[in-house]
Amino acid sequence: MKINAALSLGGPALMVRTVEQLTGVRVDHYAVIDFAGFEAIVRALGSIQVGVAEPTSSRGVFFHRGANTLGPSAALVYVRQRYGLPNGDLSRIQRQQNLIRAMLMKIESLGIITNPVALYHLIKAITGSFSVDNTFTNAEMRSLALRVEQLGGNQFSFLTAPVSGEGWEDGQSVVFLD
Repeated sequence: MKINAALSLGGPALMVRTVEQLTGVRVDHYAVIDFAGFEAIVRALGSIQVGVAEPTSSRGVFFHRGANTLGPSAALVYVRQRYGLPNGDLSRIQRQQNLIRAMLMKIESLGIITNPVALYHLIKAITGSFSVDNTFTNAEMRSLALRVEQLGGNQFSFLTAPVSGEGWEDGQSVVFLD
């Protein structure tokens, strides 16, 4: 089965164990956000700006080469697009990481921690969008949020497990880990 089956079959605990065993990377905490959550956070931020390497379109939304300013609906289309991208699902993962980076950069540029109204809207969007593990305390989340705001989006590295290629297993399209 695919890695993402672990979440539906055994919940977050199996997903964490699966990722740890396959990558050798320890997972201290996890957070889950769905596509509607991405949209809600972009709505709270007003818009975000993402860089697009080559022009693409999906669901009636056109992304031109270079900087694109996206509202909530266009941001959702951006992270969901999988067809017409050079590396299929791997490009989709990069887009999702790019959107998260753009959110972090927008949070930094707005100085949200010092803007009570913007902070309220962002916290409301985040708390309604994210699920976290039961050992991730409020104090740890608050500390992380303050560090994120101080660092900004350019200080983060996003990683994807190395792959050796794509193929088919049991009638399903798969990506082979390296």
